Order: sequence, then structure tokens, then C-alpha cells
Amino acid sequence: MVCWSNEVVEIAGRIPMLVRGGGKAPDKEILERTEKLIQQGAASIVYGRNIIQHSDPAGMTRALMAIVHDGATAKPAAKFIKGLTMKAEGERSRAIVAADVRRL
Repeated sequence: MVCWSNEVVEIAGRIPMLVRGGGKAPDKEILERTEKLIQQGAASIVYGRNIIQHSDPAGMTRALMAIVHDGATAKPAAKFIKGLTMKAEGERSRAIVAADVRRL
């Protein structure tokens, strides 16, 4: 997605472009994708489910705002999300899956 969006950003030139979020994705992927898109010249983002359905929507919002408005990279922006570090993302995903399996 990022490569394709880069071409669109280049074609748009000086026309501000907002990038949609797409499907549900892991936090690390969302933060890294957002960082790359902003670096490529996107004006801003329009995300829904990756914020609204997040376990910490306020933290995810703060992390994305840090990337879009403050020029932060994904790794330091992750500190705004409760219980998430870029290293712990995989561990958190495994814990969620394990909890779901136990409920079955």
C-alpha cells in the first residue's frame, strides 16, 4: 500500500492528499505505515476502525498525531499506546490470540 500511495502523492504534487486507513492491522504496522506516508508527502490521514476499535483509542490517536503533526517516528510514538512498545507488539498479539483460544 505504501508504494502505491507514494505514486499518488507524487502525482498529486502540491494538492493536499489525505490517506485512508484501510483494514484492521496491528499497531506496529499502522504506525510504521503512517510514518512512511507522511514522509512521502501525504497531508494527513483518515483512519476509522484502527482507532475506534482499538483497546486504547485515545493512546492510538495521540500516537498518530505525534507522527502526523510532530514528525515523530513510529517507535517513539508507540509510547502513547497503553501497554505497547514496538518490541512488545508481537507479544501482545500472541497474548490476545491465547486469551481468545482459552475462551473457546
